[in-house]
Amino acid sequence: MTYQMKTQPFTHQREGWERTRDLPAYAVLWEQGTGKTKLTIDTAGHLYDSGKIDCLIVVAPKGVHRNWISDELPKHMPDSVPWKGIVWQSQKTGNISFRALAKEVMNFSGLAVLAMNYEATLTDDGDKFLSRLLQARKTMLVLDESAYIKNPGTKRTKRLIARGKYAKVRRILTGTPVANSP
Repeated sequence: MTYQMKTQPFTHQREGWERTRDLPAYAVLWEQGTGKTKLTIDTAGHLYDSGKIDCLIVVAPKGVHRNWISDELPKHMPDSVPWKGIVWQSQKTGNISFRALAKEVMNFSGLAVLAMNYEATLTDDGDKFLSRLLQARKTMLVLDESAYIKNPGTKRTKRLIARGKYAKVRRILTGTPVANSP
């Protein structure tokens, strides 16, 4: 099957996608507003069509992670790629309907999508669900605004690096790859 993009890419997006779509790991260090999210969604769609992944996990800053499910995936993921997503909400993990949705996403026969904020990866429930998905499915793990894992000594960075070893495909995204100070 040949992947057909839903939204027309800019030249740099198409060139980037053609160069990196099959790489197991890549850092997208493009300036803000240049389409890192679209590139990533098209990569996930291509890899799903190719049978290389069946799960997309996006870890992003609080609030930003919701946009992947509510705005970006509906806008850029082709209708030919069946997907079901969940926005992880730590305060709702005890809620019966939330647990049912999480189970539904875990067992979905198409592309399962989890959007989680960085803080949720430090909770027991968030870490358990993240780990279960990574071990049960062929996953593409995306760390959006990857500056959140720049300090190798933090618990968050150590945990995400350890979990990332289970992902078939890994991407980090940032529009500010260089720190403003030493």
